[in-house]
Amino acid sequence: MFTRGEIAGRRAPVYPNYMMEKPLAGRPVRLGTDRKSVGRRLRQLLQILGISQADFCRDLSLQANRVSQWLSGDRMIPVDEAIEVCFAYGVTLDWIYRDHLDGMPFDLARKLRGAPVVQLKRVKH
Repeated sequence: MFTRGEIAGRRAPVYPNYMMEKPLAGRPVRLGTDRKSVGRRLRQLLQILGISQADFCRDLSLQANRVSQWLSGDRMIPVDEAIEVCFAYGVTLDWIYRDHLDGMPFDLARKLRGAPVVQLKRVKH
């Protein structure tokens, strides 16, 4: 039996088990790249910079419900809006999506690496 990559003359990439989470639709998901992890990093950024969610929304001209969905991990932040976060706060797309601190300002990278994980509390309205 051949895989699709072998038919085309290439081998499909092999990912070590420690780098994968539960496969989604047959594709491996690398640890730290899921929407929950991205939301956790965004919450961490707000905490480190001392910015409220309302200020974050106001600075980027975003709707509060969208930002809330990103921070809770219910939805993934779109790339175009992640780029706006990068310009506004000095982080990189690599950090937002992959947790790589390369290319970040040293002070911010040091704070982010040592920051505790922030848990989001659900508030019933």
